[in-house]
Amino acid sequence: LKAEDGSFISPEVFIRIAEGAGLINQLGEQIFEKVCVFAQKNDLDTLGIECINVNLSPLQCMSSELPERLFAIAEKHKVNMDKFHLEITESAMVDVSVLRQQMGLIITTGTQFSLDDYGTGYSNLTRMASLPFANVKIDHSIVWDYFNGVNTFLPSLISTFHDQGLEVTAEGVETKEAADALTEIGCD
Repeated sequence: LKAEDGSFISPEVFIRIAEGAGLINQLGEQIFEKVCVFAQKNDLDTLGIECINVNLSPLQCMSSELPERLFAIAEKHKVNMDKFHLEITESAMVDVSVLRQQMGLIITTGTQFSLDDYGTGYSNLTRMASLPFANVKIDHSIVWDYFNGVNTFLPSLISTFHDQGLEVTAEGVETKEAADALTEIGCD
């Protein structure tokens, strides 16, 4: 997002503003609609795109209208919901039982969920395991700390997630060497 002066506004800033102003549902729907328009206008298979990841605010997930609204937008643009992986960053501000219910309704369409930025904020293995995630995206800070010798637990973390039947994505991969090393320790 760009400010009036043309400078870049970080998602961390504008998403918090939208959440605080009660506009996150509208913003999330606008973003989802733009992604649906792209999917409708382009042959995703020809582009080599299996699915498109779309971020949802944890607060957006608390809206009882979320599944219905997403389904209506996808239907309007004649895009199957199974073309999307929805990403949620874990938050202490959400009711896990409501989130589980919302995710369950959306999963019936073939959509998958990813836990985004694992290792930041309120990440909790017990809470996370109670939700129907298919993938965990490990935050770049953990990945970079591993490669900088600050932590050694990344291989064990990946193994733990695999033991739970989850795919694992590492964020912040910037070199082929890092990608190769992550593949070697089991990262998907």
